[in-house]
Amino acid sequence: MKKIYYVLAIALVLIELGCANKNDLEISIKDTRASYYYTAIYPKAKTKAIEGYVNQALGQHFIFASKLDTTFLFAKQERLNLQSVPGTLKIAFDKNNSSISGYVIAKKLTAGITALLKDQQ
Repeated sequence: MKKIYYVLAIALVLIELGCANKNDLEISIKDTRASYYYTAIYPKAKTKAIEGYVNQALGQHFIFASKLDTTFLFAKQERLNLQSVPGTLKIAFDKNNSSISGYVIAKKLTAGITALLKDQQ
């Protein structure tokens, strides 16, 4: 009976090690009539590169090393909601209260983030 427990314990550890891939990349984009949502889950080691790209693209100095939850105002009336913790970035853009040019900026920003994450894999 003890042998079964040892075998099960070893099997669970091996399964856990096999499933824990630290290089996983998951990108989700939801583009509805009213909103544009972007979520990227990536290795925490890439947080600094993403921070640099977003800061350069938006002309700001956001720090992604800790929890970030802010609304960024650009082009007078455009609002971009940024939420970040190391390894995760969420961007939300409200199309109803924005212009097409703001939407294009949000799409270009997220396309650049995606390209950066995919290049570094």
